[in-house]
Amino acid sequence: MRYHNLIQNICVRYFKILKAEAKISQKEIARHIGVSDCLISKWKNQQRSISAEYYKNILDFFTKQEFDLYFEKNRQLLIQDFDGIDPQISSEEFWNKLFHGELENKIVKLDFLLEHLALILKHRLTYDDLEIVSENRFVDEKWIRIICEKKCVDIYFSDVDTLVIREGKDSSVIDRQEIKQRKWMRSFYFEESAEMTGDQWIFLNQCDEKITEYLESRKI
Repeated sequence: MRYHNLIQNICVRYFKILKAEAKISQKEIARHIGVSDCLISKWKNQQRSISAEYYKNILDFFTKQEFDLYFEKNRQLLIQDFDGIDPQISSEEFWNKLFHGELENKIVKLDFLLEHLALILKHRLTYDDLEIVSENRFVDEKWIRIICEKKCVDIYFSDVDTLVIREGKDSSVIDRQEIKQRKWMRSFYFEESAEMTGDQWIFLNQCDEKITEYLESRKI
């Protein structure tokens, strides 16, 4: 994932947290940043990208001491896109590092997650024609392709929060919260790996459950 896209995702995530928990309205957020309410909406709906010219104002807004509590309560949600980051990083340090490009080398590699998801799918599913491919017009990273008879299904992470299952022109988008609501699994695949954490294995097995349900519902 491109770093500026990740910054946008995290900003939108925090906008929603501040609106829900700190009761800061979208108009207030827009006023503090110095943009229009309409532009905030376009950022949230991914109709426009957040330009780097607004980073300083957003940084000044997010590092207000009154918001530290909301960062603390939602720390895991805000730092989940990065590997090797101090889990106790302060709000001020996190936002400064994020907007100054210092976390780019710590981004969770979506290709890495996808490769391990493919291991689980190969273990659980009976399709012989399952491979990891690249150069998809829909996504920058690799994706999993499953071919069964005349049907072709592409599976990929559009970002660390979003799993996409695409069949022709139809697609199903599943966000991380929906995936993590699943508290049970029919079976669990695990392979010892120094690079994969237990939480990542759980998450990928949860993704596998959603993919399996989709394929069964489509009779693939």
